Amino acid sequence: MRAKLLRPALGLAALMGSGCQTVDCPAGSHLDDDGLCHLDDDDGSGDSSDPEGDEGGDEGGDEGGDEGGDEGGDEGGDEGGDDPFTLGDPVSTVDSMHPLGEGGPLVEWMDAAVVDEDHAVLTGHGGWAVASLETGETTHFQNAGRGYRIDCDPDTGLVIIGRRDAGLVLADVSDPTAGLDLARKTPFEGYHEDVSIDDGVIMVGWQDEGVNFFDDGLDLLSTVASDHAFAVGIEGDRAVYTELDDLVLLDVSLVDEPVELDRVTTSGEGRDIDFHGDQLALAMGGKGAAWYTVDNDVLVHQGDVTVPGSVFSVSLDEDRMWLGAWEVTAVAALLEAGPVIIGHEPPQRSAMGLAATGGRTLVADWTAQTALLGHDDVAGPELVLSERISIPDNGEGRAVRIENNGYYDLELTIDEATEGWAWDSGEYLISPGGAAQIVITPPSGDWEDHSLTFTSNDPDESEGSVSLEKADQSLGQPHDAFDLAGFTWPEGDLETYSFDPDDNDRIVFLAYFALY
Repeated sequence: MRAKLLRPALGLAALMGSGCQTVDCPAGSHLDDDGLCHLDDDDGSGDSSDPEGDEGGDEGGDEGGDEGGDEGGDEGGDEGGDDPFTLGDPVSTVDSMHPLGEGGPLVEWMDAAVVDEDHAVLTGHGGWAVASLETGETTHFQNAGRGYRIDCDPDTGLVIIGRRDAGLVLADVSDPTAGLDLARKTPFEGYHEDVSIDDGVIMVGWQDEGVNFFDDGLDLLSTVASDHAFAVGIEGDRAVYTELDDLVLLDVSLVDEPVELDRVTTSGEGRDIDFHGDQLALAMGGKGAAWYTVDNDVLVHQGDVTVPGSVFSVSLDEDRMWLGAWEVTAVAALLEAGPVIIGHEPPQRSAMGLAATGGRTLVADWTAQTALLGHDDVAGPELVLSERISIPDNGEGRAVRIENNGYYDLELTIDEATEGWAWDSGEYLISPGGAAQIVITPPSGDWEDHSLTFTSNDPDESEGSVSLEKADQSLGQPHDAFDLAGFTWPEGDLETYSFDPDDNDRIVFLAYFALY
């Protein structure tokens, strides 16, 4: 469960409840005077809980039948009557561990790339490493200072490591147990972003220094002018890069003279690209991820997906697109109708980058590395609900949004409130991409922390609880005074900033880890 909710509401059927706010009614149901959605053959006069009747039986047993298909559209359901999935958990965690063992030095992974069918390479603050895709265990570690972005050419074993403001490192991992640094160079001042390598050609998005191509000795071959070159990907004699919300396709058959072939506008600014064959995945931060294909040198948009969190990294694996979105690691199926999210897995720390091949994925999980295993032909609903909710201590309730970010209808039962608490308990049917909203009200007077419990048909959250805690601050309440080290861009010199509500100070903007 994660707190940030990004998907638009597409539909909700509340099968039992009191006072909940509904968001449209799914196909085959209607809104009655009681404020609830009822099936079309229900006049609303009977017991709306009816766990043994049509509401609980037909709705729950369909698992992505008519309601999932009609309401979810391309996002889930029966895909026009030919459902490629059955209900199940499409991704599970094999293991998660500290990169250098418990008690080892601090390493903060930022990105990962596939080496071969058995290994992946990672980089971050502390250096770079090769690890097993199957177990997640480190097979080689190289202390190379700070890394930021990484890519590997599986055909040669060459790895390019981008160090953001400290140049490039070229390495050789053709032997995954004995990697070797080959060269280091800082061709330009300032900050670069994404890196890519294929067939001895290295591509770097160097912000206002443009898109730059290098040989395997890190010597500059050519530059494509750009004011904001960010995400990049090279595949054979074709390359792609992002410039704000533009995605650009290049002909690099003559790498010293790149030629622009196509340019399209995307739903958000590109942050990462994975380019294989005629397919590419694009990470767009808070706008989610996009799937494109290249057809006769034209970029064809196949669709977008969004998940909780901000998509910082993407990796293609045949007909799957994996997303590292900080709050979750998610997997989307690439279907004829477009990409659809079929499952999530929570990271150990934070899903910064990932590398996927052969149904296995290694997550650059900030201070950990996590091995995941994909499961074919299954998909599930995905409950999105905060694990912890702060309740204001002012006698008022708090509205809480519940989402289904998965493929099938989410069947959710919220247990009844106790000990003076009040919330909208009962059974909910939330379609793919849909949402429900409940209101949680604490007891009057002084109260202690509490829990809301639930059950669901989400394969990896069949039951769970939400911690309800007293908020330290609430809207309209002055924040406590504090001192904080900060800087003003672009100088970058740290200063101490003080906040005091008695002086009518206001916080305009605070950022942490905005781009790293």
